[in-house]
Amino acid sequence: MTAKSNGARGLKLALQVILAALSLVMLWHAVMGLIIGGAPYFNGNPPPAFDNQARFVAGVYLLFPILIWWIIPSIERHAVPIRILAAGMVCGGIGRLISLVQFGSGHDGQLVSMVVELSSPSLILWQHAVAQQHAARAD
Repeated sequence: MTAKSNGARGLKLALQVILAALSLVMLWHAVMGLIIGGAPYFNGNPPPAFDNQARFVAGVYLLFPILIWWIIPSIERHAVPIRILAAGMVCGGIGRLISLVQFGSGHDGQLVSMVVELSSPSLILWQHAVAQQHAARAD
């Protein structure tokens, strides 16, 4: 095995590990959102419409880790799903940014999430590099 193929495998493995870790964070938040809804934001007594919306969004968010798990084994062949995930994350990050500007900072975890979400297009570039290296090895 050459140093170049080791580097390509390392790049792919690193992306897979980052996506797996990200998926576990997403899974945690989705499951907790489904279980507790909007209660933490209203001292245990959210307005029904807010709780309903919070649980709906958590249910939709549950699809992100499932899609990531499907992508991880053959990440080099999944440019379109990575782009869709990144687009969804950027949209969420933009929503957080609008909220930050209009209402101020929530908590530190939300700020960290916003930074991760707004930087998610880097996953597209990373996946593209992995795909190119995979194609070069196949030739």
